[in-house]
Amino acid sequence: MSNQKTESKEVTGEMRHPYEDDETIICIEYDSDDRPFNVTTQDGGMSHYDFDWCEGAGLYYHCSGGGPRGGIVLSKFANPEPPRKIWAAPGIKFVKQTRDGNDWKEIELTIEQIRAMGHEIISEPVNLSSMGKDTCNPFDVGYEGETVYCGICRERMPDEDLCRHVFWDRFIGMYSGVGSDEGKVEDYKDDILFFISKMSKPVVEKILHALTTNSIWLQFHGELLGSSQIELNGDDVWHNDILEDVDEYDDLKGEGEECKFVTGGEWLASLEGKKTKKTNALVAEWIKESANNRT
Repeated sequence: MSNQKTESKEVTGEMRHPYEDDETIICIEYDSDDRPFNVTTQDGGMSHYDFDWCEGAGLYYHCSGGGPRGGIVLSKFANPEPPRKIWAAPGIKFVKQTRDGNDWKEIELTIEQIRAMGHEIISEPVNLSSMGKDTCNPFDVGYEGETVYCGICRERMPDEDLCRHVFWDRFIGMYSGVGSDEGKVEDYKDDILFFISKMSKPVVEKILHALTTNSIWLQFHGELLGSSQIELNGDDVWHNDILEDVDEYDDLKGEGEECKFVTGGEWLASLEGKKTKKTNALVAEWIKESANNRT
């Protein structure tokens, strides 16, 4: 993955993809802040690129799909006011798709229909000088890379620079954590409780206190059990409590238990004080129930 800004090639006045010489930009859709969020290019077929704005990091893009040549399929915005700007190269049509037997049929949209869907056709692409460069080509001001949305921070961020609320679950291949909209905490209940079960009683009490007082700040480091390190700030005073109780892993057997231990620890580490009150309370209740069942 590259995190360098790209430079496009201008050929006979056309805007092109910086790495794919034959891909000409034929359509740019803009958000309410006039930032590009969807770009369509054309060569032998059509390619679609999602552009995401990351506060503090800039504009990121990735290819989200493609298909044969055709019109630009528009969707209606849930809130079409004010209309979002959209630019298309000469000769490019805006269409809607309807079912024709087992196939899809394209029907060209009228200006009135396009406006009713929340789009405003503009004759020239938006100049993006506000993003640091005098250009209309979105690829010139973008970084190539994926982004991830955090529901706690309420913003997108590059996947190489995530906040604490989201982590990549390498065991099942998806983003998880309290800020993720993919891996939910209920799916990780067994892993969290397994992690807790390997803690000494004093450590469990510290974690439970941090959860119930909404001061939880758990740091979990290390991929292999032998190099794992856990730090717990049990209150808001930032005194580090190194949990040396879990340095020994003699009772953990095999990759399956390691997976549960690591993902359980990473999920707890995604929680953050008063920002995650609801999930803190749910996890604390699980820990209490688990303790009661063992007694």
